[in-house]
Amino acid sequence: MGFRSETRGVSTLVGFVLLFGLGIVALSTYQAVHVPAQNTDVEFEHNQQLQSDLGELRNALLDVRAEGEVREHAPIDVRIGTRYPTRMLAVNPPPAVGSLETDATGTIEIRNVDVDGSFSGDPETELLSKPHRTNRIVYEPGYTEYGTAPTTVFEHSLLYNRFDDATLAATDQRLIEGDTGRLNLVLFDGNLSESGLRTTIDPKTIDGPTDPVPIVQSGEEPVELEISTDEPDVWIGLIGETFEDGEPGASAAAGDGSVTVGLDPDTDWELQATRVAIDGTVEPSETLSRVESFEREQDNPFEIAGVRYGGASLVDGENARIELSFENVEDDAVGIELARVNFLDDSDATEADLTATEDVSEISATLEVGGESRSLDPEIALEPGSNEIYLDFDENVNDAWFVLSVQYDTGDRTQYFVAP
Repeated sequence: MGFRSETRGVSTLVGFVLLFGLGIVALSTYQAVHVPAQNTDVEFEHNQQLQSDLGELRNALLDVRAEGEVREHAPIDVRIGTRYPTRMLAVNPPPAVGSLETDATGTIEIRNVDVDGSFSGDPETELLSKPHRTNRIVYEPGYTEYGTAPTTVFEHSLLYNRFDDATLAATDQRLIEGDTGRLNLVLFDGNLSESGLRTTIDPKTIDGPTDPVPIVQSGEEPVELEISTDEPDVWIGLIGETFEDGEPGASAAAGDGSVTVGLDPDTDWELQATRVAIDGTVEPSETLSRVESFEREQDNPFEIAGVRYGGASLVDGENARIELSFENVEDDAVGIELARVNFLDDSDATEADLTATEDVSEISATLEVGGESRSLDPEIALEPGSNEIYLDFDENVNDAWFVLSVQYDTGDRTQYFVAP
């Protein structure tokens, strides 16, 4: 009796081995080709989100407020890194972790310039006689696959992307506004060193803004701004090389690690300066907020919130106490919530007690000359009819000129130019 060889099991085994091998090849191909391609898409999409976040951060940093307004900037979440989608069989690299850090850009300096007008403080010294230091923010990506992703930099109001072969502006600059003749000198302070997937930046205005300061050419040379930068070509591309190109009334030329911007003398220019803490914790190192506009002949507001200012005088026999008169023409009391005092000249006083009573029995606030606005506690209520309030200074104020800034409980704000 003959025997037949049995081949059915061998066929099944061979088929299994072939299918397993094909699976391994397919998985290897997926891991080697498709996972990197998909991760590149994830990283590219993250970079687009990051550009949006940094654009919002730029806007928040430039969102400076006038004295008496809410001073806080909006906190901004920045997605500095990303995770890859979960995969059942394929292996992912670690999350892509980026870094967001401050870097000392250098300085901004204004040359060949004089102040046109009368101001408190000393704008020539505080704004025009020295370079102003400022920081920039640099984002470095930590991608696995998107190797051509740019380094993103924020400096002097401009956001730009530095690629390997080119640097491109991501926003316009707001330092120079030729259409309105405004120089927006926003200086940035503080240290930032963040890495990971997400962080929150909470900036704060720590000094200023100053009142707009009209500036004029001081000699034969035009007014110039020298701006520290590693990318002068980007600035030149936005501002232009003549007064007619790019930003009206401004021309830019490259320097050594800087760009120099000349201003058209036929344009009426004014400068406003502010210092912002990127991390919200730095104390001001300058006194920009002391610079306030003043003309001795300037009229005070006739009526604000139903209140009319009636003038000021020294209290008899005293040279450090001033009585200010107000008339409330409304039927209800109007409260003073905030107050600030700033000397213009002719006094060494450093602070004043604000009271609503002649006998100084209850001080509503002690105001630092040139300092921040102070909340009044208790609030001073101006009743219908005539009212007097008092400022008791720590030095002689005879023949002095100063500004009293107030905010009423109606939300109205104003400045009174006081000459006792």
